[in-house]
Amino acid sequence: MFSARIIAGALVAAAAALGAASGAAAQTASPAADPTVAVVNGEKIVRSDVMTIYEGLPEQFRQIPMATLFDQILQRLIDRKLLAQAAVKAGFPDRPEVQRRLANDREQILQESYLYARIEDELTDARLKTAYDRKMSGAAKDEEVRARHILLKTEDDAKAVIVEVEKGADFTDLARKRSTGPTSANGGDLGYFKRDQMVGPFSEVAFALKPGEVSKAPVRTQFGWHVIKVEDRRAAKLPSFEESKEELKTEEAQAVVKEIMGSIRTGASITLVESDDTPVGPVIIRPAP
Repeated sequence: MFSARIIAGALVAAAAALGAASGAAAQTASPAADPTVAVVNGEKIVRSDVMTIYEGLPEQFRQIPMATLFDQILQRLIDRKLLAQAAVKAGFPDRPEVQRRLANDREQILQESYLYARIEDELTDARLKTAYDRKMSGAAKDEEVRARHILLKTEDDAKAVIVEVEKGADFTDLARKRSTGPTSANGGDLGYFKRDQMVGPFSEVAFALKPGEVSKAPVRTQFGWHVIKVEDRRAAKLPSFEESKEELKTEEAQAVVKEIMGSIRTGASITLVESDDTPVGPVIIRPAP
């Protein structure tokens, strides 16, 4: 399910994320599942009100069990209820600035609720599977190499190591003895990596070598001078549909929001007003090509 916070983020940043929506679930919960936890001057506070506050806390606080924070949150809600009641008695709802803020909050809630419902409807497993197939077809050409390297401080040191390798010295032994990098203990083994997982000059050389080959010249990066040996090449392992599902939901939620906005903007009459309050005329907003 989707939280209102996440859906709002999708609209603003065009990068919707997916997550648990305890608040949304509580909206449809039966009274038995959403019991009253306090009554303040005749007005109820229910358990889902507490949960909504809890779900909105920063992540480090959500690591604390709900039961531990429940009383503190409830007291905060009671204070909020008391202050809101005092504001009503003092006539604050009739103030123009308060009415503007309430109208803004109402639009925000309507926006989030509408997007929540539409995304829930659109993000079917069938759509996610189509997105997965499309994404994997583009990733099928990705390749990984497994390489070792010897990191040295100077170009001359690196050239000397290359000479030793060409004379038959074991690359793994040299890496253990000569490399200044953190992988020296395991013979310079970097494991498998994709092209974009290493700095540009290193990847360029590594992906140009065949298994068993060693770089003919030292490779310079911000870390120093490298001598590289490629051990193996293989097609990159593609994640399964289930492994990709959460990422796909995030990406497709973004797409759904764009589709919705494109649809409701089509044919909409929007009047832009200049700073001197002079209308500039109706403007027809259409989705971008």
